[in-house]
Amino acid sequence: MKKNFEQLFFLYGKKLRKSWRTMKLTVFILLLGILQIHATNVFPQGRLVNLEFEKISLEDLIWEIQEQTDIVFVYGKKDIRDVRDINIHATNSEAIEVIKSCIKGTNVELEIIDGVIVLRKKEESPVPSVQPSFVVSGKITDNNGVPLPGATVLIKGTYRGATTNEEGTYRLEVRDGSTVLVVSFLGFATQEVAVDGRSTVDVTMQEAVTSIDEVLVISTGYQQLPKERLSGSFEVIDGKLFKDRPNADIASSLEGMVPGFQRVIKNNPDGSISYDNRIRGQGTLTESIANPLLVVDGFPVEDADFSTINPNIVESVTILKDAAAASIWGARAANGVIVVTTKSGKGSDFFEVDANAFVRVGSKLDLGYVNPIADTETHLAWEKYVYDNKLTGNLTPSALGEIIFSQTPSLTLYNEFNLGNLSESEYNSQIAQLKQYNYQDDVYEYFLKKNIYQQYDVSITGATERNNYSFSVLYDKTNSHFVGDESQKALISFKDNFKMNDWLRLDVGATIGLQNNTNEGASLRDIRGLPPYQRLVDENGDYVPMAKDYYLPILNEVSEKGDFPYSDWNYNLLQELRSSDRQSQRNTVRLQAGLNVKILKGLTWNGKIQYERVENSSKDLYSEESYLVRNQVNRYNGYDHETGKVTSYSGVGYAFPEGSALDRSSTHHESYVLRNQLQLDKDLGNRHHIMALVGSEVSSYVSNFNQQIRIWGYDDEKLLYPNQPFYDDYGASQFYTPSKIRLDPVRDWSSAYTDNRFFSLFGNFAYTYNRKYTLTGSVRTDASNMIVKDPKYRYAPFWSVGGRWSVNQERFMANAAWIDRLQLRGSYGVLGNVVTSTSVIPLISYSSSTSYYNQEYYASVKDFGNPLLRWEETKTLNLGIDYAFFNNKLSGKVDLYSKRSEDVLAKVDIAGAYGLGYSNAVNAAELMNRGIEVEIATLQHITHDLSWNGRLVVSHNKNEVTKLDIFSYYPARIVMEDVFVEGRPISPVYSYIYEGEENGIPMVRFENGQKTEIFNIPTVSDARNFMQYEGSLIPTTELGFTSNFEYKGFSLKAIATGRFGHVFRIDAPRYPLLNSAFGSVLGKPMEEVVSGSPDKFPGLPPASVPDIAAYSIVRNFNTLVEDASNIRLKEVTLSYTLPRGFVQNWNISNVRLYSQVNNLGILWKATDTYYDPDFPRFKMPVSYLLGLNVTF
Repeated sequence: MKKNFEQLFFLYGKKLRKSWRTMKLTVFILLLGILQIHATNVFPQGRLVNLEFEKISLEDLIWEIQEQTDIVFVYGKKDIRDVRDINIHATNSEAIEVIKSCIKGTNVELEIIDGVIVLRKKEESPVPSVQPSFVVSGKITDNNGVPLPGATVLIKGTYRGATTNEEGTYRLEVRDGSTVLVVSFLGFATQEVAVDGRSTVDVTMQEAVTSIDEVLVISTGYQQLPKERLSGSFEVIDGKLFKDRPNADIASSLEGMVPGFQRVIKNNPDGSISYDNRIRGQGTLTESIANPLLVVDGFPVEDADFSTINPNIVESVTILKDAAAASIWGARAANGVIVVTTKSGKGSDFFEVDANAFVRVGSKLDLGYVNPIADTETHLAWEKYVYDNKLTGNLTPSALGEIIFSQTPSLTLYNEFNLGNLSESEYNSQIAQLKQYNYQDDVYEYFLKKNIYQQYDVSITGATERNNYSFSVLYDKTNSHFVGDESQKALISFKDNFKMNDWLRLDVGATIGLQNNTNEGASLRDIRGLPPYQRLVDENGDYVPMAKDYYLPILNEVSEKGDFPYSDWNYNLLQELRSSDRQSQRNTVRLQAGLNVKILKGLTWNGKIQYERVENSSKDLYSEESYLVRNQVNRYNGYDHETGKVTSYSGVGYAFPEGSALDRSSTHHESYVLRNQLQLDKDLGNRHHIMALVGSEVSSYVSNFNQQIRIWGYDDEKLLYPNQPFYDDYGASQFYTPSKIRLDPVRDWSSAYTDNRFFSLFGNFAYTYNRKYTLTGSVRTDASNMIVKDPKYRYAPFWSVGGRWSVNQERFMANAAWIDRLQLRGSYGVLGNVVTSTSVIPLISYSSSTSYYNQEYYASVKDFGNPLLRWEETKTLNLGIDYAFFNNKLSGKVDLYSKRSEDVLAKVDIAGAYGLGYSNAVNAAELMNRGIEVEIATLQHITHDLSWNGRLVVSHNKNEVTKLDIFSYYPARIVMEDVFVEGRPISPVYSYIYEGEENGIPMVRFENGQKTEIFNIPTVSDARNFMQYEGSLIPTTELGFTSNFEYKGFSLKAIATGRFGHVFRIDAPRYPLLNSAFGSVLGKPMEEVVSGSPDKFPGLPPASVPDIAAYSIVRNFNTLVEDASNIRLKEVTLSYTLPRGFVQNWNISNVRLYSQVNNLGILWKATDTYYDPDFPRFKMPVSYLLGLNVTF
């Protein structure tokens, strides 16, 4: 529930604050109107106070009495604001008598209800009702059916009402059946319910997850802070979101919900997609550290994909975005911080079991979209055109030495017919057979399937007088879009806070994660290399030979003549996948412990430690049926094509032993963090409050990677393998050539070791005056073994200052009753980045093999070192406003920010005369991110049963590389997705300017506006002088809109997202680069490619083309760039919570059924092409989810 400073609220005394301290709430807002409760008018005596004030207001006097006693006051600011200039001199006086004397003669009256002092304006005598009154009772619960003790039930338009007891029930006398009740409770949306003549009115309260304003206490990972005392920019999302938006990880659920949080889509080499997380753009050029720092229960964790966090036990997620919010994390905070707090039991005598399960089923991939190739007949005609015009490669292999010129089935038929090895009738018959086939039939049957994700979770939370605890077990299983790919994960989490006595608390926690992945499926890259007529199996179910490495007619002749270890030398993609067993595991153990010691009132010491171990391992086993094994064993042998004799180059056995092949690798990551901190939280009188924190931290992160050289001849049952080949001998040869070469293990040995250590000192403070003005500051210094020893660089401090002004509490705002909250924020500070990809000294890499020239082992310089290596720094300015209007029906915030990153590590050009090559990594780049974030939320009660809440978040970020000393922007370099260019944003897009064709030859614009043939572009020219900048692949503006209707137990939620200000490339024809698997398939209809598109791309190359490889630049023509702006309907969720009366007989407090449809489609897009701008290569299919949540 959002605070409304113009309405009533509770001010708790010392006793109530102590009893609720384990809930971490010091202020409990219960009333939105003045409370009148029919109860015993008794107030205990003995509340003595000492007061000496001149001209103090009644409100400030109440605060002072509350500091000295445990009295609970209820009042409205409007009702008591006129009582000022009180002179009070009281020594050991009864508090109640002091208050009575102060309001004597004013328009304020006092009533004692259940030991609570209620102050309100005196009412005029009401007109006697002519209708008989009657009693209404009921129960107030949350949407899980849990009773809400202390909820407020008021008669609308009056000050009369009641509060609920420990069972959540209330009893209230109303005048007539048309009365409307106003129900409110902390953290829940206020509801108005009509009595309609009923004697029992039960109300289910709905939590609001839309804004930080529902959360009174914010976690920075180091401490819990009231949001009113924070000057920084942050966003808090309640854990309920992750049940409303069920996903495998919390990052997916945050998309479209948090202004400034961005999911950057990446297209991987295998054709799949992945995501990077960004907060307010990218402030570094080192990809490995560009993601935000992830903190779980106070400690950083190694979990880039959020896979070790159970979404169902998340209490809240806090996004720290600016310097004032994140500077406590120092050298790791420049890219933002995501703080995850997990659940624990609350209150006392509390026990709850929550079970949640859902299944999501996604449609099969649409091959027509992810692999848009021509049909079989068109493709056959295209390949014949290529063959007849001899456009690429050696299309006519006929001798053993030409066996390496592999051809597709149709090109093989063309060549065999021309060589006279096939008659015309045989040729025509086999071509006719190919025309009957469609590769999609086999691909859909053997490679693709529906994507199915399952998640099952059981969580237990409880509390006693001395401790609160939580325990959860999660299991999920993912069957991907590809047959043979599967992932299973189990997460076990435990957390306990044990109060050993009044001054000492012990906190412990543990997380164990076990994940197993099976990777035996095809990839999109595999599928995209198949011609449209390719079959995987024939009518008998036998594998159909496919083109790979060798020309099949010659290979068949060789394998028939020669006595090779494996007579079957053919390749088939389906057989290859079935002959492999590729497994990987990830095991995580995370342990946390801490002591909390109350030294004095308001002064505590915390000592905490975290230990984390992550083990990643992989085992890939390729059986003898795999082409990988058969080809490796067969190829490294001498062969006489005339006699068919096969000999080993060593004369003893074969170069590679028969049997399976084994690859193994492992990564061991181990870390610890030890922290000590002292915290002060103190009121100084009735106007001053100070919060301060000082501490130190020591941490260590050690990683060890080992990749084993591939083992040949492995027996997986006996776990044995024979002696391995001697790879340093350069006397080997391959069957098709006598040339001597070194034996190639294919996968060589590799290892790496890193040890990063840090020492940190930190502190922050917040001073609040009169509950209106807050000043904050923070400072931290980090030292690391990776940074140069010069103290000027190593101990450079990171710091921030900020302020907050609660404007709505000013006297001049007293008449603006429609303004519930108006607060201004501002901050400035310096954050840092840790870069571990380079060193202060040169680094060398040892070779695992000997040199060809002298057969000696050698080393090469991996990094020449940066003698002035230091932290990257980001200077951040943030200005913000938080608002709530019209009884909190409209709320939100606006933030303006500027982030300037300096000393950014980048590979910059250097003169070759230095002897260090032509580039080196130094702290020499600069970046700028500027933007605005807007959040608007509303809650509307349409009827007493129907409500609607909506939320719109808009983020705009302008990113630019402002300094980067790179001058060698060659054409092949500037078109790469990961290129950085001074004066341009991250991920710039550059294009050749297409000028049409002349004499069948494509022309592009070159320097000085001149046209040139695509074959004549210098490979070392500065591409910026003639290539056109198109924009960025990353959106500059994003929005998320959430709409949620609730009617009784039903909820209908829809989420739409928008991305604007970026571009994408559409597919170009895949011209005949037949030596490339991905480029060997036509990507457009034949008639479109032959003639070309005058405005888009050239037609098929003529027979006289001098360099067919030059046609590869067509995909980077400016005519193929489109505006990627779009709005899409992300998901729609329908849920129903059963009335508690249906299930309470089984001791069940809540049953919720929910369903969801994801990836419904695009509502609008700027391009008129058929492409999805965000997923031009991999369209996300529609998925359907069904789930059940039961709480006991």
